[in-house]
Amino acid sequence: MAAFIRSQIGIDRRVALEKLSQFFSDNNFTSLQEEYLKTIITYVSDHGDISPETLVNESPFDEFEWIDVFGTDFVKVRNYVQQLHNSIVIA
Repeated sequence: MAAFIRSQIGIDRRVALEKLSQFFSDNNFTSLQEEYLKTIITYVSDHGDISPETLVNESPFDEFEWIDVFGTDFVKVRNYVQQLHNSIVIA
């Protein structure tokens, strides 16, 4: 239900960006990786939810390989997206 409501009204972008900022400070990402992560936040703000499957199945993420963008850090990104999804579903 929470994901449905957020898909209708969106989420607080400021809060999402604060969480993203913390993720940035905990990791050392390139500018391309940071831009990609900001796209994730925009997607969540617009659609109310995201899952790891979204990163390979939906636009704009399916336009390039996120694993290629992040290399071995792709696991961190997948876990981050899963955390976002879990916090949205639980809320």
